[in-house]
Amino acid sequence: MVQERSSNAFDTIRYRGKWWIPDGTENPRKVFGELTFDVRAGGVLDLDEALTGKMDRTPVIHGQGTKGERITIFNGLTVGIPMNANSSGFFQNETIDFFDMWVGNQWFNSEEDVRFISYSFGMHNIENWADQHCFPISETFNAKQVTASYSVPEAIRLFEDEHFCIVLDSFWTGLATSMGQLETSIQHYPRIVIRSKEGLLPYYGKDGSISECEWMIFVLIALLMGNITWKFGFEGVIQQLNFEQGNYIPEISVRHYFQHDWGKTDASKRPIACELLFPYDSFEGQLPAISAHFAEVFRFNENPIDIVYRLQCRKGTFYPSTLPELLFAFEELEKNLFRDLNKSAEDKEEERIRALRVKLTQHCSKSEKELLSQKLSFMGLSYAQRFRIAFQEMKAIYPELGTDLSKPLINYFRDSRNDYAHAAKTTSNDHTLYIYASHWMAEFMTLMILMCCGLSTDKIREVFFRELGPDHGKTKRFFDYIRNKFCPSL
Repeated sequence: MVQERSSNAFDTIRYRGKWWIPDGTENPRKVFGELTFDVRAGGVLDLDEALTGKMDRTPVIHGQGTKGERITIFNGLTVGIPMNANSSGFFQNETIDFFDMWVGNQWFNSEEDVRFISYSFGMHNIENWADQHCFPISETFNAKQVTASYSVPEAIRLFEDEHFCIVLDSFWTGLATSMGQLETSIQHYPRIVIRSKEGLLPYYGKDGSISECEWMIFVLIALLMGNITWKFGFEGVIQQLNFEQGNYIPEISVRHYFQHDWGKTDASKRPIACELLFPYDSFEGQLPAISAHFAEVFRFNENPIDIVYRLQCRKGTFYPSTLPELLFAFEELEKNLFRDLNKSAEDKEEERIRALRVKLTQHCSKSEKELLSQKLSFMGLSYAQRFRIAFQEMKAIYPELGTDLSKPLINYFRDSRNDYAHAAKTTSNDHTLYIYASHWMAEFMTLMILMCCGLSTDKIREVFFRELGPDHGKTKRFFDYIRNKFCPSL
């Protein structure tokens, strides 16, 4: 079932066939049309006749290609029903946009039907990250003989809990032969495989998006591999159980295609091994433990981590709203990552407020006390206090944060956040500083996440502060600019 990723996930896909809406009847109305799908642009279904007849979203559309392919489209949106005419009279076409489809030997009637025992997806450059050199060539050969061999690498466990396990696995195809030309080839395909331990796992999350377990491990590997552009494919076997009879029904082999932000990347970028941040062997067998920590961090911080990932790893386009988006995400991330440290600071703050209320009772009139008591209600730590706690924890990675640089840097981020929260205008109009601060904030939050996942501070600092590294020294350059701006004496 599994085919080459390059000929499936990355290239434009076309299917000509019949299309219909599953309505529970034995013979639903079917129309001819052609489907076109591209991972960067999404999908378009051009129908020769109107299928829905209305400009609305259709939950499920089934199709059958000319070679028997069974296709399921979820949440298609009709974007055009033009009126046309020919010698036979007037007729309507219909155009449906979609971003999510399954192709294989099975139709699905709803997203809830998509459940799996195992599912896999490919990721560009994952074999270099894991250092899977599986084609050793003999060191001793002469001009008449070259010896090469292939050895399937052992699976690498990335994550495991009581519900599922995730491994970096691989498969190979070959040996290919040709009658027209003498040749032999073996192709190696690494893939990340999610396997259920107990029954079936749903593919779709509650909001209809990619399942949490797959998104979680994808973001983790993206953060560990570094600031590179991604291209990846999907291939998998979904199996379903017949619980009533207690045995397996025939295997369901399907491929999933969907358009996403990850696909909107620079296609010319080709990461190589020297650009990677943390090669697998640098974890010294600790990756499952790091993944377990990341699962806990991810569970309570999915929104800020998603923001950091899209800006830091995908290198999304810079917008004027980028810095405030990061600053508000930082507040949520800090609150959850340093909860124990925050508790001590919050207790001290509440104690100060209680002491002030006692003084109000002794020295103020009743009306004055009521007014000031409202102002003294404890709403949690201030934004500056959260930054001070984060800076204190990150000093091992950024020693400069414990110097005179800390105060002006905190003031800049605090004032920038207040500018957008309260429609104030107190920060500088220095746009270069604004851009550098945005990139540095994304980097800073990335390091917070990696540190809380269990990576050693020495390893993080060694990687991110190299003059020539996977980010070409950007981390150091961004921070040096900010340091020179706020505290040139350092």
